[in-house]
Amino acid sequence: MRSEGYSTKLYNSILDFLSKNRERAVTAANVYEHLQAAGDRANKTTVYRNMDRLVSEGKVLKYVTDDGRMASYIYKSHDDDCGEHLHLQCSGCGRVIHLDCGYMDEIIRHISSEHGFDLRCSSSILYGKCRECAQKDNSVEQEK
Repeated sequence: MRSEGYSTKLYNSILDFLSKNRERAVTAANVYEHLQAAGDRANKTTVYRNMDRLVSEGKVLKYVTDDGRMASYIYKSHDDDCGEHLHLQCSGCGRVIHLDCGYMDEIIRHISSEHGFDLRCSSSILYGKCRECAQKDNSVEQEK
């Protein structure tokens, strides 16, 4: 069995791609497409296996849509404790915003005390539009 520290060129390429795209959530298909464009001969199964490994190692967070059809991944930097705060993901550009602020702590406490619900931030992501994408949408609507 391989040790946890063992890494291949493909593993490092995937980790590098995720690190460079830390401001947005990506899918395994995005990773696969990037690898193909870079000339790596990875197959989809190997990409998924490496993504699962990165999740189990705590280097990447995995979010699955409510219908279970699609997963997206967010790179987790060493200085960021992504499991302790909520995230926003723009449905327009895919950008991820880390809600690591005191106000969110207050909301989480409120949800717990007033609604009896223990929110698991490590698997919580809220979807909507970032300011830039919302402005683009408004501009398109106004032009009509």
